[in-house]
Amino acid sequence: MGGSMRSDPISELSTDGPSDLRPVLAEESLDVLPLATAILVVEDSAMIAWTVESFLGQMGFTDIVMASTGEEAVALARKAPPGLIVSDINLGAGADGIDTAIAITSDGHIPVLFVSAYADDAVRQRIASHLPLAGLLCKPVQRDSFQAAVRNLLAPSAQ
Repeated sequence: MGGSMRSDPISELSTDGPSDLRPVLAEESLDVLPLATAILVVEDSAMIAWTVESFLGQMGFTDIVMASTGEEAVALARKAPPGLIVSDINLGAGADGIDTAIAITSDGHIPVLFVSAYADDAVRQRIASHLPLAGLLCKPVQRDSFQAAVRNLLAPSAQ
């Protein structure tokens, strides 16, 4: 995937209305990405977790840890803090993805990308009030918009 960088950033957050959340910028180059970043994927659907892992692997990331519940994600993050959290919001019984991300990020800045079918105004407001730098993509997510969101969250200028 080489090539020149686009001169006009493309906002890829979602298509269902305005958002107070951080826009996702599309970039062509992976040169600035820290590919050694540990990534924690929190998703209760095995098929979606596999898809997210595949998208990350295509970008060159290799340190990808999977959790299917909020509780499991918090335990994994305590053992090895991630450099990025990619999380669903609805994780079934137990803590949801927002509460999970809040718990994990309470000790420091860790970028968060939510990938969820639940993106109504109340959810957006909850994310914006607790994790104002988080990204949000609506399912079904496309590879290009997912990878652009990851690039934006991990780009040195995003820190």
